[in-house]
Amino acid sequence: MKESELNRIISEKDTQLANTEQTLKATEAKLQETQAKAQQDNQTKQTQINTLREEKAEQLEQITNLTQENTEKTQTIATQLTQLNQKDNLIARQKGVLEQLLRNREARLANLEGAE
Repeated sequence: MKESELNRIISEKDTQLANTEQTLKATEAKLQETQAKAQQDNQTKQTQINTLREEKAEQLEQITNLTQENTEKTQTIATQLTQLNQKDNLIARQKGVLEQLLRNREARLANLEGAE
C-alpha cells in the first residue's frame, strides 16, 4: 500500500472516530438531560407524596377529634335521657300519689256529705 492510501485510510478513520466521539458526547448530554429530568420528576412526585401524607395525617386527626367529640356528645345525650327518665318516673309516682290523695279526699268528702 502506498503512503497516500494509508494516509487516506487514517484520515477516514480519524473522521469516523471524530464522528463517533461527537455522537457519544451528544448521547451523554442527552443522558444527563434525561437523568436530570427524571430526578426533577422524582423530587416533584416525592413532594406530592409528602404533601398527601401530611393532608392524610391532618384528616385522620380531624376524624379522631370528631369521633371523640361525637362520643362525648353521645354520652351527654345518654346522661340527659337517663335524667329525663328518672324525672318522668318521679313525676309518674308523684302523680300516682296525688291521684290517690285526691281519691281519698273525695271519698272522705263523700262520707262527710253522706253523714250529714
